[in-house]
Amino acid sequence: LALALGFIAFSTQAQTAQRCGTDVAAKEFIEKHPELKMNIESLEQSLNSMDINSLPKNRAGNYIIPVVFHVIHNYGPENISEAQIKDAVRVLNEDYQKRNSDTNLIHPTFKPLIANVGFEFRLATIDPQGNCTNGIDRIASHRTYYGDETSKLNPWSRNRYLNIWVVSTFEKAGLLAYALKPATAQFSPEGDGVIVWHRAV
Repeated sequence: LALALGFIAFSTQAQTAQRCGTDVAAKEFIEKHPELKMNIESLEQSLNSMDINSLPKNRAGNYIIPVVFHVIHNYGPENISEAQIKDAVRVLNEDYQKRNSDTNLIHPTFKPLIANVGFEFRLATIDPQGNCTNGIDRIASHRTYYGDETSKLNPWSRNRYLNIWVVSTFEKAGLLAYALKPATAQFSPEGDGVIVWHRAV
């Protein structure tokens, strides 16, 4: 969820509702798999009680997160440019490393919480088969018009990459992006990542 929220850049041209669909996606997953409800709730409780100070860090204090953008397109404006994708990664790093210029606009209640969280996002340079890549996977498909779980084509291993799918439109009007919560994604690993409307990248 934090990745989804950090990734979204709200534009003046965004869809009218401008909202995150994470809660809706979680509810729909439970409706389709009611037998997993207790397991997901138990895992969420464990994750929420985790002592984050006990997690290991590398020597530089940063975690490098390889990112792959799966651009699902039908040769329209949703087939966003490499320059736009690189700029999105730049903005993402500025936000997660507290280098963004608009921190003065944060509500005073939340100012003590902002920090450099020790993540650095980089476009992947090696694909799952060991070949060189620019971290952009362009896939021509009509699934770009659905913007749902079936649009998450060609996922790369979630243990090695952050998958981000870019689509033309969402099945549900008004969504900008969503990601499955970690506990839900544990039971749907092929859908782990962020799916985002192309104009919100």
